[in-house]
Amino acid sequence: MLFNLQKKTKVKYFIIDDEQNKWHNALYQPVEPAVKNLVGCPAMSSVTNRIFNVKPTITMDVTFGHDGKEPYFNYQFDTKEFEDTSYNYQSIEAMVGTSVHSNVTTLQYSLSIAFYSDDKDLEIMLVGKDGENCTFAAGAFNIHSWIRQLNASWYLNDNNKEAKVSIDYDSPIMQIVFNKPVELEEVPYEGKAAEYHKHMKYINNYKKNIVKIYDNIKRKRVKKFIWKNIK
Repeated sequence: MLFNLQKKTKVKYFIIDDEQNKWHNALYQPVEPAVKNLVGCPAMSSVTNRIFNVKPTITMDVTFGHDGKEPYFNYQFDTKEFEDTSYNYQSIEAMVGTSVHSNVTTLQYSLSIAFYSDDKDLEIMLVGKDGENCTFAAGAFNIHSWIRQLNASWYLNDNNKEAKVSIDYDSPIMQIVFNKPVELEEVPYEGKAAEYHKHMKYINNYKKNIVKIYDNIKRKRVKKFIWKNIK
């Protein structure tokens, strides 16, 4: 087969509405297709429903690095477009942070957006633009039995230099790429999928090497999250 013109599989996503989501829900923008095939090109058709843009919740510049003792970050958000209030400072400081793993310093921008599907073979890949002296940390995972919020991450290239990432509310902070075409829909944070997410959410804050307990986690997954509409 020259072009991947598979039938679309259903995918839902929601904004996780809980105490950990410090961004205001109204700041989240729709996840939208990145490619629009206006010329009828079969090559473009094969990716039209596979690549989607994810936009951030605020416009700001972030610098980060390692001072020899611990990682750090500083930020300046756009006060022309966003209110210079404690609400925004608290949101940023709760949802943006740095960490060190295997001697690599990373910056993480958290978004409380999570995807799910009943397709056991569906994988989601996260890609994005590099910053100054930092590289976007691309990654991928299967979303059938692992419902987790999105994170845009960058790792520091040169530990002796500071890195900078510029984030624009009107531009994608990253793109998500599915391994097959999807029919994407935003839904409320409720129902069986939300209950399953609550069962497993933030487990990475408690347990290392999640793969070892993955089977224990997914035993709580119901057979179907998405049911066909009956008319």
